[in-house]
Amino acid sequence: MNMKTRKTNNGKTKGEPKGFTPQEVERSVLKALAPALEARGGSIHSFAEWTLAGHGIVLVLSTGQEFWLTLAEASF
Repeated sequence: MNMKTRKTNNGKTKGEPKGFTPQEVERSVLKALAPALEARGGSIHSFAEWTLAGHGIVLVLSTGQEFWLTLAEASF
């Protein structure tokens, strides 16, 4: 039985796991956490909004505490 490998629109072969960019992860985390933080008086920002270099998010709690979460792509 001869099975051909079929390419998808992004050029990867079907069955390969999709990789995520730091920008995509940043957007997803912002979208997921924003409603919960805003409901409790906090806020969430991207590093770009906070004028920081690189990719990541800044969590600001209602108490004024800030947490910086840096996103970096691992390489093996």
